[in-house]
Amino acid sequence: PFTRFTVPAYELRRLLRGARGQGVPFEIVYTQLEGVRGDEAWRRRGGGRVVKLVEDGIGNIECTVLDAAAVTATGTAAAATGASEACDASVDVALWGEPDARSLLNWLGYGQ
Repeated sequence: PFTRFTVPAYELRRLLRGARGQGVPFEIVYTQLEGVRGDEAWRRRGGGRVVKLVEDGIGNIECTVLDAAAVTATGTAAAATGASEACDASVDVALWGEPDARSLLNWLGYGQ
């Protein structure tokens, strides 16, 4: 089975940039946890926006916010059914622009 792990938003954006640079289709489902700090128990129990991002490798992006309760109940995004909505570029990390290396927040380790 897949091992879940936590990465900060800045690292997720770096990973997505690398995947997009390969020019091959990919899909990722992630949960944008509520809050910014927590221990391992918080990460395991933490809830938030469940986002499914599908890219075709040539620039077309399909981004959907899934019903978090359905994902939790089924244990997988593929089996989850229920309400979903389009992603919001102001909220969903996967749609944010390239990180600005000049930003003070990046140098302090907070990402953007």
